[in-house]
Amino acid sequence: MTKFVIGIPTYNNESTIRDTLRIIANQTVIPDKLVICDASDDKTPEIVQEFAERTDSFDITLIKQEGDGVADAYNQILRNIDNYDIFGTIQTNFKIPDNWVESAIRLHKKYPNIDIINSSSEHNVELDPD
Repeated sequence: MTKFVIGIPTYNNESTIRDTLRIIANQTVIPDKLVICDASDDKTPEIVQEFAERTDSFDITLIKQEGDGVADAYNQILRNIDNYDIFGTIQTNFKIPDNWVESAIRLHKKYPNIDIINSSSEHNVELDPD
């Protein structure tokens, strides 16, 4: 079985994080784990924590970002995961297709050396925060 982990850096995404979490929870293949590295000063971490308490479909880990910028966030995320086959990244202001995880696993099976997948902007639809 292919272990799929998603990492998301967040910064003040309270207007889009709920939709992002729902999209992940409604994938045709559910990821094994979601790690969110947060540097927000809004309600983003509370929203993530509330969602994590209500779902048992996959493990959600919320960590407070140390350092600045997306690179620091991804480094922290990678330090908080192990034993994964595929690491996927998405942004909270994009909507990924319902079969994004499933498609990434198929791609990994065809090309096993591919183990990091980023949501491609050509397949994303930007979410309207309003």
